[in-house]
Amino acid sequence: MLNRITARPLAMLAIATFAYPVTEASATVIQPTAVTVSRPAGSAAPTNNGTAYSDDVLLESVTFGSGTISGSASFSAVRRFEVLTGRTNINAEFGDNDTAADGDPNPFVKAGLVSAGQTVSATLQESTDPAIQDTALLNVFNSRSLSEMSDGESGAFSFKLLFENGLRDDNPFAFDDTPELLFVERGGNDPNIQIEAIIGGTFENPIYSSAYIFGSTSFWKSPISVDTVEIGGPQVLTFGGIDLNDLKLGSDAVVYGLRVTALNGGADLNGMFLSAADPSRFLSPLDQQPASVPLPASMPLLLCATGALALLRRRTS
Repeated sequence: MLNRITARPLAMLAIATFAYPVTEASATVIQPTAVTVSRPAGSAAPTNNGTAYSDDVLLESVTFGSGTISGSASFSAVRRFEVLTGRTNINAEFGDNDTAADGDPNPFVKAGLVSAGQTVSATLQESTDPAIQDTALLNVFNSRSLSEMSDGESGAFSFKLLFENGLRDDNPFAFDDTPELLFVERGGNDPNIQIEAIIGGTFENPIYSSAYIFGSTSFWKSPISVDTVEIGGPQVLTFGGIDLNDLKLGSDAVVYGLRVTALNGGADLNGMFLSAADPSRFLSPLDQQPASVPLPASMPLLLCATGALALLRRRTS
């Protein structure tokens, strides 16, 4: 079942730079004009004329201007995930009426932390044990599900993630309105979300780009809403994109993941994706890149000695 939600085209909004010393620039939010979602067979039917979901709803396409990013292969979801700071300020939650009959149940079930149909206790849902929290949040973000999400509290928090793929900017020499980074956030009320792209290194020791801030307050407020276990009714989903060119990474830079910081807390993220209208643009993920082989400790001395010997031979010949 497909639902297409449209809106009036909205102009791109430039977000002012906020006075945080760690932030070097602001990022421009690109607003979509339409989104298409699907409901898996067996999940509970939406209410409110088919726009309010309390069970599974999957992202199918997003339209930006004249271009549409469509199909499961065009959205690279999250492959690895780790909370870095503020574990007490973030947890995983899911649709209020998840039937578990559609093969895509809540993230705690997908993570193997509870059995299908079993109630998730408040203690489990609010756990700060990395083995529980990181695993549940990974299962929030490793699919196109928009009813599984992170719930941010009032305090700041940060996490890092790797996507299933890497991606370069499709137009590294000019800003365009088809973004490579797509964010979905419940409510659209967080003005200070900071991102740093992971452009190399390893997941354990990433190389980060400069930091950029944007606000979900400038996201497109779609007609789609979700009702999850920790709120009393459906709340609107908001969508926003970032063009990689706006991050000034260089023409050859590859984005493999992100470090995301909710500077004021409260960010309720439903999804983060690398997006490409042409899925053939996707590259292998960071943890499948060939590792560079370091020189043996004695090699620099040997190279210096060889060079010196060659120079001496030239001088005596």
